[in-house]
Amino acid sequence: MHILITRREERRDNLANLFSVSKTTIRNDIDCLSMAYPIYTIRGNGGGIFIDKNYHPYKMSIPRAQAEILATLEGMIDENAWMIIEGLLKEYSPYYLLSG
Repeated sequence: MHILITRREERRDNLANLFSVSKTTIRNDIDCLSMAYPIYTIRGNGGGIFIDKNYHPYKMSIPRAQAEILATLEGMIDENAWMIIEGLLKEYSPYYLLSG
């Protein structure tokens, strides 16, 4: 949900690749999630999985540019500090999941 809430829209095949599951699994998960969250799908060109434009359960996320800068610190700071930063990136930045 965090990724969809942050991005606002996504394609099923992108989510399947990101989570290493089948498109059918994503479809089934979206069907279940749409019972609890304002998620909808549009088929065809320009289609995908969308979350209602007025749904903002939280505003806390790390923007892509900030996530990229923080990710460059790996190897430059001690291991304990990196573990803390990496935890923040995993928790608050859907963009980090793409490169992490």
